[in-house]
Amino acid sequence: MKVRMGSLNFFLSCVYGDPVRARRQAIWNQVEGLGMNRDEQWVLTGDFNELISNREKLGGAVRSESTFWGFRDMAQNCKIQEIRSCRNSFSWGGWRDDVWIQCRLDRSFGNDQWFQLFPRSNVEYMNLWASDHIEHVSRWKEKNQVEEDFTLIRD
Repeated sequence: MKVRMGSLNFFLSCVYGDPVRARRQAIWNQVEGLGMNRDEQWVLTGDFNELISNREKLGGAVRSESTFWGFRDMAQNCKIQEIRSCRNSFSWGGWRDDVWIQCRLDRSFGNDQWFQLFPRSNVEYMNLWASDHIEHVSRWKEKNQVEEDFTLIRD
């Protein structure tokens, strides 16, 4: 969707990665369709239900490196990079087979044009309390901007 914030315009995509791993590639293909040739400011945020690597996971079985390729390829093909974050970025926690697992599933990305418009952007992960996902606050700051929050709340 196209967003107007004051005199600024950009595109925002809210992404929900399919919880069934076998169906996620279809989501990545849709995102690539939106982003591969995009030259306007673009930010993506949401529950991607996927990891970039095993470093984004605590507990549970180690995944094969090849299981991350589709997500990584999508990010590389769209020329997007993660928005800097702070606090505990393990945004999901839950029990699987009597093992407590934490993963980084919720995140935000921007393209180069986004970072030129909002070079001081960051994401702050809050506390895990009412859901199995952590709320996160995105702060989209222009170069000389003092402070303005844009909060995306996951219900």
